[in-house]
Amino acid sequence: MTSVTIDVIGIVLQVGQVGTLKLKTGETRDKRSLVIGDDTNLSIQVTLWGETATKLDLKPGMMIACKQCKISEFSGKSLNGSSNLSDYVIGNINHARATAIQKWHSGFTDPQELVDQIGSLTEIRDIPTKPRNEIYHSILEMQETCN
Repeated sequence: MTSVTIDVIGIVLQVGQVGTLKLKTGETRDKRSLVIGDDTNLSIQVTLWGETATKLDLKPGMMIACKQCKISEFSGKSLNGSSNLSDYVIGNINHARATAIQKWHSGFTDPQELVDQIGSLTEIRDIPTKPRNEIYHSILEMQETCN
């Protein structure tokens, strides 16, 4: 699979604990997984690496924009986030996709209801990737354009 990167905006649905991964070289690297969703009623796991795993203060319900995420086939479809802190914007994001996602998110009063009602690309297999584009993708667009 060719290394493809995309930009994506979503609402943080779940945030995992920071863990440590031991590399083949014997070095260790911090790792943290989160799940984001959007108004297409899909979610995807994003893995944060290095200082992004430890320094980004993320909580469910926050809006996040992630630039230069690599699409991975691990456990279906998932994203490997950039190790550069400047590739993330959290909170107030001035973008049309962010406005649509925030409107969608405001329709849910119970965070668990939101998590229960949306599907996950991380469980889907066989979705090819597409070349990098300078727009933010919805999670559904990522799935559709990868076919």
